[in-house]
Amino acid sequence: MEASQVKGNPRQPEAPMRITFLGKDPDSDKDDCPSLYDTDRNTYLVQGWRTETVVEPGQTCVEVPRRLMVRMVNSSQLEAPDDERPVEITLTDRDTYLIRGKAVVDAEALAAMSIPAHEDVVEVPLALRSAVRKEYAGVLES
Repeated sequence: MEASQVKGNPRQPEAPMRITFLGKDPDSDKDDCPSLYDTDRNTYLVQGWRTETVVEPGQTCVEVPRRLMVRMVNSSQLEAPDDERPVEITLTDRDTYLIRGKAVVDAEALAAMSIPAHEDVVEVPLALRSAVRKEYAGVLES
């Protein structure tokens, strides 16, 4: 059986991801990073510094300043319901978040971003909003 078929049904290639820039770290004075994006897949893309955190294949982890999340107010997805997928986010003692999720491999989405060699991009579910709201309310433990 060919890789593009599953039980005789052709597998449709996934359409390129469309992204909308929400903003960068307010204190970043050069390039567009760290940054936050909406996607047309009911997810967010978080562009941040690469970490040495061990993750599963197909996953990555980025570190971003906590203050980057204020850019979420620009999202067109604020009223969309969270899905049931959990988001892996940890508040550090450096006032940053470690965010783990799916490594972004969509060539068109990546081409639309300016990504320095020391950075990576992670795709996370809309539940990121709830996690950040809880943390700001003092619920998320560091």
